[in-house]
Amino acid sequence: MPLKRKKHNHSDIKVDINGKNIPLRIYSEYRSNVRVSLGKDFVILRIPLFFVGSKDKHIDFAKQWLESLDKSKPMALHKYNAQKYEESFRFTILSTYSFDVEVVEEDRSNGVAEMINGTLIRITIPEEDNAVHKKKMIRTLISRIVAKKFKRAVEDRVKYWNDHFFGKKINKIFLKYNATNWGSCSVDHNINLSTRSLLLPIEVFDYIIVHELSHLVEMNHSDRFWKVVEKVMPEYEVHEAWLKKNGSKLDF
Repeated sequence: MPLKRKKHNHSDIKVDINGKNIPLRIYSEYRSNVRVSLGKDFVILRIPLFFVGSKDKHIDFAKQWLESLDKSKPMALHKYNAQKYEESFRFTILSTYSFDVEVVEEDRSNGVAEMINGTLIRITIPEEDNAVHKKKMIRTLISRIVAKKFKRAVEDRVKYWNDHFFGKKINKIFLKYNATNWGSCSVDHNINLSTRSLLLPIEVFDYIIVHELSHLVEMNHSDRFWKVVEKVMPEYEVHEAWLKKNGSKLDF
């Protein structure tokens, strides 16, 4: 009768990566090497079950890997920032529309959001949940409300830029939460915009639209693509610089 391998427990810690509070889940396994990967709710560190030396050196290795990733791709670790959510906060959409958010914890199994008086969003979440799940649930619920309320305004703005400068066929426009990019354009002529992009200053948001519409002309980031962008928006590099400096700070 074959022996069953013992299931090894994991341990969870938090590490500071360039000011971000990142949850790290550590697994000790039957393996000969060390591996770091990005999981759904945790960064995963897999280390040998039998190793010589301190576990701290493997944690330091993971931190160095994550710091390098954070510098090259600032949004890659964005979803893991596990600091406790704020019970009340405010955000502004398209430089114009401000909303107050009130978060309440209750003994319930799911989360719910409601718009009150047009400017207050009340979020109710389960009290028995971890910080990562709570923040994710809050972002998701706010994103759904924002997408529903501003979908038509976003469609009109995309239509304006397309009608005046591109004249291309657009199949569908999607507005949903995406933590890794501001927008995308598919080969099927679908324009996808993240609800996070609505938090941008209006002129930077317009740049995101122009950027994605330019992909209807050049489906790449070649010199030809950037010439299309520049022709429509000569100051696009200013907006690119703003995004690199401030973009990672914006979220619900």
